[in-house]
This record gives sequence, structure tokens and C-alpha cells, in this order.
Amino acid sequence: MKPPCLALVSLITAPALAQEWRIETFTIPGTSVVVPHDISDAGVIVGTFRDTAAHYHGFTRDAAGTVVTVDEPSSTNSILHGINQVGVVLGSRRPGTPAGFRYQNGTTTLYSIPGLSTAAGSGLNDAGLMVGGYTDSQARDHGFFWPGSGGATTLDYPGAQHSVLVDVDDAGRMIGNYWVFGSGRWRGFAYDRSAFTTLDMPGAHWTYLMGMNSSGWLVGQRVDTSGALRSAIYYDGSAFHDFVVPGATGWTDLQGINAFGEMAGSWQGTHLGVSGQHAFLARPCQPDLGHATPGGARLTVCGQWLRAGGTADLEISGAPAGAAVWVGVGRSSNPVPIFGGAWVPLPVDLVLPLRADAGGDVVLPGLRGGGGPLDLYVQAVVQDAAAPAGFTVTNAVRVQVER
Repeated sequence: MKPPCLALVSLITAPALAQEWRIETFTIPGTSVVVPHDISDAGVIVGTFRDTAAHYHGFTRDAAGTVVTVDEPSSTNSILHGINQVGVVLGSRRPGTPAGFRYQNGTTTLYSIPGLSTAAGSGLNDAGLMVGGYTDSQARDHGFFWPGSGGATTLDYPGAQHSVLVDVDDAGRMIGNYWVFGSGRWRGFAYDRSAFTTLDMPGAHWTYLMGMNSSGWLVGQRVDTSGALRSAIYYDGSAFHDFVVPGATGWTDLQGINAFGEMAGSWQGTHLGVSGQHAFLARPCQPDLGHATPGGARLTVCGQWLRAGGTADLEISGAPAGAAVWVGVGRSSNPVPIFGGAWVPLPVDLVLPLRADAGGDVVLPGLRGGGGPLDLYVQAVVQDAAAPAGFTVTNAVRVQVER
């Protein structure tokens, strides 16, 4: 049962921390190594995969899941590093003399930065400002930014022997990583065109940043002192958080995040019988408040942050086949006991009568964001002949609508 699209109103101010994430692992046939490096606001993921001959190829994957292989024609190995919001992709080629290229609308074009002929960019904003890194003759790494013409500017974290820039937003704010001899660790930093700020996850030996979005959220990887534990992390503008990928048995990372909270990364382990490094897309879910009848159906609202242009899907799973379902929406939370759980949205401003399909599922796709800030409380009553009262309630969800 798939009812028509519903415009729920829009929610948000600054996206509150999502309580959980919906993770989708995706594959490219014939490979056991797929690594996303960035994701655009349109949901286009760019990255690299390794073929059976151990050659690397770039790829793009659009929001519908269509994958396109991208190779720089003069090379046997290509890697895609980043994408901006107008669809320009940055890549680099190997072997031979390292070189960077741009890719757009099916065409690859090599570029050369004056004075830094072997440098390649990793991040690019919509104005064409590129950031990246290069290695000098003394094997030291340096960050750089380049507007696309003229010379580039080297940018090193003060006092560091190794620095690299990895991403830049449309305001020109940059993130990167640095290493000081004797420290034995990489540390993340932000640069706002006037000052540097070190960004370390508490308790981590290394904090290595890999991507950012326009809301100041960052993604990357933390490493313990042994170097064996390398796990995905994200920063929500005020604090770092671990990101857990169920089923991962090795490294995990997050490498890109877009303006709607969608994140792309990779995990090591076995998926569909294939052992390797697998790609995933993580979408934020609205906070689950609980209060369900024990053993009852579950309600989720997952997809994108519900700011202008964002959408999410409301889904109910675990209902009896064909059951009548009533979804209630309110602007206040006033839990009262009912059907072995508690009803949260009171007063109720909107009731949607629906029916579960043969699998016990209800889907309301494409709830649209924008028009906030506003919090809505959503919950459902489910007809269930096996329940003592003949009905159950799902968990409640707080839907955070942004501007």
C-alpha cells in the first residue's frame, strides 16, 4: 500500500542530532572494494572501485542508484575525490606523473596548477575554489587552495610538518588535517580564512577529517593508539559522535555529507557473501520517542533533514496484514497511557486513515521539508485483533521541520 505523497509542513532551525540512521549498503558488480569519497546535495555519490585486475576506476552514483564508471582516458587508474553542487567532479589519475582532472557531463579534462604540477584537488566549492594537498621535495605534505586560475596558495597548519586540506564550503571555510613530528598522530582542523581551530575527538589517538557540509557538520575517521581500530565519526557542530555500521568487522569511515544530512562512507566485512570494503549511504531518521505498545508496529521518518528541498518517508512496519491504521499528527507532546503504550501527540491536529499492505507495511513517501522551525509529533494507532484491546500504538516520532 503506497498512499500518495503528503506535504507535512516543513521542519527545522538547525538540524537537531538525528537519533538513528538508515544505512543502505550498495555494490558495484565484479568488485570487492568500493569507496565513496563525497556526496552532493542532489544525492550524487562519487568515489572509486577496484576491478579484478587491481585497477582503480572512478564512479558516480545518482540518487536513483544508477552507477557510471569514470576513467581518465590516459590512465589505468582513476579516483574521484569530490563533487560540488553544480556537478563538477574532481579526480586524479595514476600511475605515471600524478595529475588532477575535472569531470562533468561525461567529459574529463586535465588541469595543471602553476608551480604545483603534481597536485590534485580533493574538494571544490560552487565558485570553483579548490583545496587539496601536495608533497614537496623533502617528502613533506602541504595543503593548498586554488581559485582555478593563476597561482595556488599553500596553507599549512602553524608548526606542523605535514598538512593537507580536504574540503571547502561556499563561504570559503576549509577543513584539513595536520601532523607534528613527535606527536605520532594526525589531528583535524578548520580554517575560516583568518584563524585555525584544532578539532579532536575526545579519546581518539588520531582524528582525521574527510568531508563537511554547509551546516558545519564534519565527517571522518578516528584511530586508536594501536592503529587497528579505525572507525567512522561525525561532528554535529558542537560534538563528535561515533557512527556504527552494523555487521562491520574492520575499518569504517565517513567521507562525505551533504546539506540534507545524507552521508557516504565505507565499511570492511562481508556483504552478500563477498568479503571486502563496501560502500554505504546513511540517511538521517527523526528522533524516536518510544511509547509503543510492547510488540507493536514501528514508525520511522527517515530520508533527509526536513529543511527546504529535503524529503523523508514515513514508514510503519510490523502491523497485521491489511490492518486499518490511523496516523495522528500534533504540535505538542502530552503522553497519556493507552493500549499498553502511551499516546504522545495531543492535541491531535491531523488524522490520516490508512491501511497496511499484505506485508504489514504502510509507506507515506516524500514528506516535504521547509517552512519551520517547527516540531511535529507523529504516532499511529493500529488495528490488531490479537491485542487485548483490539488496538496497539506505534512509537512516537518527533519530526523536526526546518526553514
